Amino acid sequence: MTAIVTPILEPPHAKQVILAMAGPSDETAPSIRAFAREIGLPVERTRSVLLWLQRQGLVSYGPSPADGGGIHTYRLTAEGARLQSKLEGAHA
Repeated sequence: MTAIVTPILEPPHAKQVILAMAGPSDETAPSIRAFAREIGLPVERTRSVLLWLQRQGLVSYGPSPADGGGIHTYRLTAEGARLQSKLEGAHA
């Protein structure tokens, strides 16, 4: 059995972003602008946090399967989805 280690979520709002992100198996994921609006953060701050999470291997950027790959979006990786589940459990 593998233990999930919670990384230090250094940037402010990283936890908020992870909790609101679409997972790897979700059909759709919003654009950065729409996502930022949904979570109440400026687009620039949201983009900064997403790039940091991507460097940590928790978020990926690529084509959205729901629209045939025409739009690229950020979504959680499998590791990011495990962290999201762990964080959600901590809030329960």
